[in-house]
Amino acid sequence: MVSRRILIFPEIRIRFVCGDHNYRSLPLYRMLRPTWSGRHARQRAYRATHRKKVREYNQQYYRTRKEQKASPAGQAASGREAVAQFLPESEMMNIIISQDTLKKIGQDEKSALIEIPVSHLYVNTGYTKKTGSISYYVENGVDSREGIVLLRMPTQIYDKLIEEFNGEKTLSLPTTYFYRFYANFDDLNSHVKIVNESVEITPSSLYPVPGLLEDSNHSATIQKSLVDDSSASSFSTTDTDESLLTRSDPEEYCQWASSTRIYSGNYKYCIGQIRPYSWTLTGSGADLFRLYAEREYKFDNNEAVEIVVSYRDRIRGGGIELAPTYYRSGAVLPIAPSEWLHWEGYVYIDPNDLPHAYGYHVQLAYSGQYVQINFEDMNTLQWTNLYFVAAATPISSFTQLDSSSEYIQMNVPTTDTFNELTYPIIEEWICDINGYWDKPINVWTSPVLSPPSEQYVNIVTYWDGYGNLIASVSAHYP
Repeated sequence: MVSRRILIFPEIRIRFVCGDHNYRSLPLYRMLRPTWSGRHARQRAYRATHRKKVREYNQQYYRTRKEQKASPAGQAASGREAVAQFLPESEMMNIIISQDTLKKIGQDEKSALIEIPVSHLYVNTGYTKKTGSISYYVENGVDSREGIVLLRMPTQIYDKLIEEFNGEKTLSLPTTYFYRFYANFDDLNSHVKIVNESVEITPSSLYPVPGLLEDSNHSATIQKSLVDDSSASSFSTTDTDESLLTRSDPEEYCQWASSTRIYSGNYKYCIGQIRPYSWTLTGSGADLFRLYAEREYKFDNNEAVEIVVSYRDRIRGGGIELAPTYYRSGAVLPIAPSEWLHWEGYVYIDPNDLPHAYGYHVQLAYSGQYVQINFEDMNTLQWTNLYFVAAATPISSFTQLDSSSEYIQMNVPTTDTFNELTYPIIEEWICDINGYWDKPINVWTSPVLSPPSEQYVNIVTYWDGYGNLIASVSAHYP
């Protein structure tokens, strides 16, 4: 359920209403501005005064990321680096429920959260397993011609939820990230496509998911004919990655939009989306740079995790990658992939298939001793395996939320030109330690830009009509 607990303060309050949901009341003082995190300033200062250590870190970091997992054949854009794979269908859980069943408990495709009795999710009772190109647990009594609902997630997450909520009456999950509606089985099957060991399941045109169907109608304008130009291919992937900071002193252009908690409650699970929207890159292909669009979370133990979309220079293929990074014990540099308990690799994003939205699930696990992250293709409901990392000290809560745009210029002057837009980065749901979901507008203060403006990079943030925090992150050169 959505949290409706109201704390009493001697100030005027506004109640936020979204559709049929009546969310927690909102104090006017929430507009007070948070203080910018000092970690970003420390990063800049550290890199400026410890260039040798930063070079050594980068060399070790890029060696490790190539050693973690072999890339699939033909995956030229990521060279020999670790490439994440979607989970095979054998590790996914698919539950088919009648739309009538949901309607009887007041739920439908318009529900932002679907709240269902936990007992109704025990697939060993009340369901029949049907196998074929894809396996489903089908609610007993469902007719092949009636409207149905697909609940889909990794089996590991399903098992964790059933264990955690065993004995509870209901389980609430955000609709967009876990459910899809179909007119009948024929409608569902027409949207299923087998890709190697994984399965793509796209939304029905009769039950569109806002913001997703448009993704297939756009394409990127990166000029691939120049990526393979001889001026770019004269550098090897190994040489490029391990000498990023040796060719010149980098110039940094960064901007952050930061929010802090309104209340001191403890939160354990954040869900949102990050969508690379457009990416153009032209020029001689001889320039080195780093370009990042990020969602960042800071925890109460002075550690942080970032969801990073990396736009690569032409020397490194000109492609796009998605991956998490983790900062331990207040460090100014992230840990290497080898220090994760499980590192799944880099999600390769086809620059010619933009815009394309990816869901991110960031959770505290085992009483805050670990952080786990999953990525979800919002178009196909394919999930990556989890990324799993140990915290130096147990985490009680998320405490700060940032959007960031970061451009690190390795060659001065730069001859290549680029335009990047990551839009939207949506912060959509946050869950407290009691399992209550809430909207970001009730949890986070309004973002503050720091610096207020910056050359080459830009962030715009706003609250939408549903209480979500939206960020538009862009960069361009010149």
